[in-house]
Amino acid sequence: MDTTFIQKHRQGKRQATIIFEAGYGISSDTWSNMARDIDPELGVFLYDRLGNGKSSESGEGRTLHDLADDLDALLKEANIQPPFFLLSLTHLALLSAGYGQAAEEMMSLVWCC
Repeated sequence: MDTTFIQKHRQGKRQATIIFEAGYGISSDTWSNMARDIDPELGVFLYDRLGNGKSSESGEGRTLHDLADDLDALLKEANIQPPFFLLSLTHLALLSAGYGQAAEEMMSLVWCC
């Protein structure tokens, strides 16, 4: 399957990066206004998961583990180094929790409902 992820990244002056995770079926554009207001000292990373926003379709049978693996691969491809703050909407907090357990580099998880 050809997979294309749409992502936006702003490097901060410090190493820490805030990763914005949109809710299911929601584009990363949801976070655009908030991301603009983040102190330039911090990096910002927004992306559309497969099947959301402008990214390619996801196919079927995707698990939270798959989603966490996708995020990990995107961060590595973009050369975004830890530490990370992960901010999630709705049930994607589960992804944050799953990714947070797997990533020793995670500094903080914030879940928004």
